Amino acid sequence: RKKYVLHNAVDTGRLECNPHDLHAMYGLRGRILVGLGRFYDQKNFEGAIRALKILVDGGRDVSLVLVGDGRKWAMYDALARELGLQDRVALTGYRRDVGAFLRGADILVMPSLFEGFGNVHLEAMHCGLPAVVSRFVPSLEIAAEASVVCDCSPESIAAGVIELLDEPQRCRELADAGRRIVGLHTMDRYMARLFAIYDEVLRQSCR
Repeated sequence: RKKYVLHNAVDTGRLECNPHDLHAMYGLRGRILVGLGRFYDQKNFEGAIRALKILVDGGRDVSLVLVGDGRKWAMYDALARELGLQDRVALTGYRRDVGAFLRGADILVMPSLFEGFGNVHLEAMHCGLPAVVSRFVPSLEIAAEASVVCDCSPESIAAGVIELLDEPQRCRELADAGRRIVGLHTMDRYMARLFAIYDEVLRQSCR
């Protein structure tokens, strides 16, 4: 029996917005890394904060914005302070205007320990963000050529970010690849594909 695979689709309309000035909003400086998701172990935002420490200690002028909320808020806040990063880490709380955060940032960091096929990676690609993504993120099935792949360690996350910070042309190439890929996974294309599958299945069942 024939099998069909439909990956998630992106609602591009909600991402068409002006970027937030994240430096002004949160008093940050340097290049902006952004992570989006619930503040739970799965997202490995602790690894992202520790990667930021490696970057800052190495002389990189970068900050981190974590868009979300959850039970690890206090732990992330305490860790940032413990590492002396309280002026470089912003925890936003729950936000609906994710497109403005993506458009206001420079690099997506998605160092998850495990994931379903979520849309954050695809949304970032639509907004022109290169991404540092753990090998456990399923969207790499379609977006590997638009991503720097890391493992879940702070050292690997930091290395991926450094690759993008040091190679502007690489950033542009990943951003261009991301826009091209996500153009194949818009809601309109998803619906057209879904209806085509329904049509094919119905025609076969009527034979």
